[in-house]
Amino acid sequence: INLSLAHHKIYSPRVDDGEFAIEWRGHFTTDSRSNKNKLHHHVLEAEYSWTSFWQSEIEFFMRDKYENNFRWYKTEFQNQYELIETDKWAAALYFSYNWAREKGNASEIEYKLLLEKDLFGARNIVNFVFENEFGSKAEGSTSFKISYLSMTKKPIYKGIHMGFGGISS
Repeated sequence: INLSLAHHKIYSPRVDDGEFAIEWRGHFTTDSRSNKNKLHHHVLEAEYSWTSFWQSEIEFFMRDKYENNFRWYKTEFQNQYELIETDKWAAALYFSYNWAREKGNASEIEYKLLLEKDLFGARNIVNFVFENEFGSKAEGSTSFKISYLSMTKKPIYKGIHMGFGGISS
């Protein structure tokens, strides 16, 4: 997996009314290629659940490029709509618009089907991801990826859950 291109977040379809969150996530790469080594990628995000089924989020993407200058390069506007929620499973639709700030990059529209099912004592989440670039710098057609996360419902030790996940390329 190319870490600079991978999705690093797997979305649960569940929405909690009135939830407000500010999050930060960051990545640092180690690579034998000097132009890929020690790259930083950071995301600052704020989200709010307007109702029991609708959540919005804004994300600011920052990175350093090869010249070692840290810059804001993309803003993402997201909306998630929970369709079904029961004790055992949930489903939602997710839409986002990614505005590219740097010249030479295409903007994107991303849409996902988010599914969650409790099975065999684990919480299992699957995201079906579709992405489409647009604008004069757009390349190719719609891409498709799957991301998943399985995590024990019962903690293995004092609130710590064991899990595994993955992202298709």
